[in-house]
Amino acid sequence: MLTLWLIIINVVLAFGAVSLNSLIILTFIKTSSLREKPSNVLILGLAIADLCVGIIAQPLSYIYDISVLKGYFGLQNSIQIVYFAFSFFLSIVSFLTFTAITVDRFLAIHLHLRYQALVTSKRYGVTLAGIWLLGFSMCCLLFQMKNSMAIVIPILYVILLVNAIFIFEISRVIRRHSVQIHAQQQSVQQVQSINMPRYKKSVNTMYYVAGAFVLCYFPFLAMISIVGIRKSGSLSIIRIWLPIFNTLAKAVSVIDPVIFWWRIKEMRSTVKICIRGTGTNMPNIS
Repeated sequence: MLTLWLIIINVVLAFGAVSLNSLIILTFIKTSSLREKPSNVLILGLAIADLCVGIIAQPLSYIYDISVLKGYFGLQNSIQIVYFAFSFFLSIVSFLTFTAITVDRFLAIHLHLRYQALVTSKRYGVTLAGIWLLGFSMCCLLFQMKNSMAIVIPILYVILLVNAIFIFEISRVIRRHSVQIHAQQQSVQQVQSINMPRYKKSVNTMYYVAGAFVLCYFPFLAMISIVGIRKSGSLSIIRIWLPIFNTLAKAVSVIDPVIFWWRIKEMRSTVKICIRGTGTNMPNIS
């Protein structure tokens, strides 16, 4: 019964991930002003990774669940390898892309006026290409090692730690600048050079995405860590909780586009136009 419910949930999540992230990508195609903003290029990269989860990883997940439910052991073993490879690859790409988003917000608050000169959409496009290449390389390297999970788990935890450090530093700088705003007019001019209200809104969006990553991925990471430490007597845990937490981890591919649609006005306006079917003459929203 649990396997059947997970199949149904994964089908729903796959449909949501494909449809919502396709809308996000279509929004970028239709709206030139979104593509011109470097930080939005990273959001596009995350949407592409989430779309691939809905197209590849989640269908492989419920095919694997069906093979378990029907007792197709040959298909089960084959799908399990392919599913693990794509899941690891897309998880690494998603984690690294989100890390790039936190680094981008860190650079915006520290570089000030130099940010616009140094950070460009083209450079972030190259960064995304590098992330996908790095994810593919790590996936290939993973299958050449015997105890692969001993490598996977620390890598994901390190990426989470790096994000936590950058987010903490960003929050610290924002608090310091808020104090300066009330202290002296000169600091106001310095903060306004990076459009602090808009910056705070983008940081809040990043907080929501970070929260989604932690809530969806951390239970799965904690579970596979427990399984790796306590190998004996962990079979029942794997059968019951690991598939549940694995499904929860895939849910972030649906949550991310909802957050972006909710938090980014330009994207929300364009999506509404696309849904109404009037996207032939799209406005250049600024």
